Amino acid sequence: MSNLSCILICFLIFINHAQPQQKEKNLNNKITKDYISVPGTKISMFSPKGFTLATDFKGFRNVATGSSIMITIIPGNINNNLPGFTKDMLQNSGVFMLGSEEFKINGFRAVLIKAKQIAYQNSYLKWMLITGNDKETYLVNGSFLEKMEKEESKTVLASVLSTVYQPDKKVNPTEGMAFELSVKNTKFKQAKLVTNSLIYTVDGLVPTKSKDLSIITASAMTLSAKVNDQKKYCINSIKQYPSISEIPDKNIMSLIIDNCMGYEIFAYGVNKKNAKTELIYQAVLFNGDMSYSMVGIAVDAFEENLKIFKQIMQTFKKK
Repeated sequence: MSNLSCILICFLIFINHAQPQQKEKNLNNKITKDYISVPGTKISMFSPKGFTLATDFKGFRNVATGSSIMITIIPGNINNNLPGFTKDMLQNSGVFMLGSEEFKINGFRAVLIKAKQIAYQNSYLKWMLITGNDKETYLVNGSFLEKMEKEESKTVLASVLSTVYQPDKKVNPTEGMAFELSVKNTKFKQAKLVTNSLIYTVDGLVPTKSKDLSIITASAMTLSAKVNDQKKYCINSIKQYPSISEIPDKNIMSLIIDNCMGYEIFAYGVNKKNAKTELIYQAVLFNGDMSYSMVGIAVDAFEENLKIFKQIMQTFKKK
């Protein structure tokens, strides 16, 4: 019997037959030679058969089935973050909870959620594990097509439940990212990784404590469909920002970096929350079924910040 099967069977027995007087349920996982340390995270786990490490997010992907196990780092105390995973809160984001169970993994608080979500005109099922400590929270999100529940559910669940969280592990947050940027000789400092995006602020904190509120976020993603009109795609993307209504043609420029083609766009708008004018710079590059994006936002020193945003984007390199 495989280690994955053993973990799943033990968990199901432990959940279904726990004694009523038992106050805490604790799943004890130990790292073995079959475990994989997920780059850029403090999580180690089994990779299900047919899954490989993803290139556009931290976790695993099964290319043949479209299933995935994505690991997201959420800043802050798990006790403060868990209220964001209630049935009502999940439903607000289009995720419908089917059931949940609270327990502990190696002594750390954990919540397992089974959920359903409609995306790209397909119905997906999810096994979501939230764990962490008083400083950080990890979301291990296993997702697969509902029509493949019989083939995928137990395998994905067993992998999710094999999670080992190591809070003292030293990690490089850029490890496992599909690209790299350099902010050398600029005012920006790298902040902690948030939801699989690189974030840079003047003091390296999110939220920043600096009077300079300039911020940069950068991420990569696998496209769900071929983008036939890349320019239109990029324009529609920056228009998602509520403050942006008009984009002069002269502010839309083609871009080629590291053999990737795309567009950089900048525009000005009024932030509806604080009524202040802000600059939004967006660069998107395409390479096969991958897209890479960087967004810079500034509320003052527009010319200087635009120059810095462009300078940093020019350092882009695929890994």
